[in-house]
Amino acid sequence: MINRLLLVCDYNFRGESLVSNFFLQLSEQLRGKKVEISFILPISPSSFYVEKFKALGVKLIIVEGWRSKPADAHSRKSIFTISFAVLKQMRKYSIGTIAFHFSSPLLPVVTGIISQITFAKIPFTVFHQHNEVKDSKTSIPIPFLPKTARFKLGWTSHYVDKIAMVYKEGVNRLLKKGVPKGKTMYIHNGLKPPSKEPKRLHENETTTFLYAGRLIPGKGVDIVLNAFALLKKKGYKFMFLIAGVGTERKRLETLTSKLKLEKHTIFLGYKRDILDLYLKTDALLLPSQTEALPSVIIEAAFQKTPSIASKVGGIPELIIENETGILVHSENAEVWADKLEEVLSGETNLKNLGSASYNYVSENFTLDNMVDSYTKLYLER
Repeated sequence: MINRLLLVCDYNFRGESLVSNFFLQLSEQLRGKKVEISFILPISPSSFYVEKFKALGVKLIIVEGWRSKPADAHSRKSIFTISFAVLKQMRKYSIGTIAFHFSSPLLPVVTGIISQITFAKIPFTVFHQHNEVKDSKTSIPIPFLPKTARFKLGWTSHYVDKIAMVYKEGVNRLLKKGVPKGKTMYIHNGLKPPSKEPKRLHENETTTFLYAGRLIPGKGVDIVLNAFALLKKKGYKFMFLIAGVGTERKRLETLTSKLKLEKHTIFLGYKRDILDLYLKTDALLLPSQTEALPSVIIEAAFQKTPSIASKVGGIPELIIENETGILVHSENAEVWADKLEEVLSGETNLKNLGSASYNYVSENFTLDNMVDSYTKLYLER
């Protein structure tokens, strides 16, 4: 069992979220097992989290000049600054495990190279890839390089002991790219379930669908709008609520007007109390073109709101098709319209799907399960 863990994280701990709750509960569990914990962070957390971590005996190391905005974390200056901060801790303490919860997969590469050059003792190292696996190439197009050296996570695999994904399909993609099986694993994200099972007493006269997320390219909201336009021509009644902000909002509002869906669509903007919104809608729509393991599906399921979502990334790991939700195997608006018509015609019972989805996530996607898995990884390796 290790006695010291170093966490390198580019999260700012400014407000309550899945990430904040996860790291607090993980720290509490590890401290209970007498593990010393140090955090390397870009900026100081809010006073609330400073006090929480202080009470747990967690050491916070703030790296000045790391970044002033998210994009700065990927700069060469930031990568080297953080790498030397990690190396300093490695020389100062006997660290058992380093865990990189960091958006750039090049950080552990640079840290590993510097450690080798300086003959530093390299501990067990984990890189956590929280997003979907993309085919991003390195800027070194040398044909005789190993297969794994031709994309960023491939480079990373040479300098870490484990790459931990948040979805099983992500592991499969890494294996296809040549990353050794022994270096890959997955741990599903989880959320804290409600204190008591929700009761959905509210029933809408008109079937109401919800999209909750960023309005950016690739989220597929335009596909759903075109699908609803087809259903409107068939005489179906429905409401579509869109909760979120982003660069695509203006274009989507224009499309809504063009399709004459203004009376059927409401742009809600940013909604802080999203849980209450789930209870007031009949189904969550997630027409994304790419995803890892979207927590919005788990959130909705904890309120007994089933999801109708694209069959991409880790989404099929969150939804048992036609048992806990509906998977759409296409980005085509007509295919989406067919699936939504099954709901609007009464062929699909959303209430049954909602209850089943609640039971499924309550068993498989809780914060306790997530923390236990990370604790096992860091301690037992």
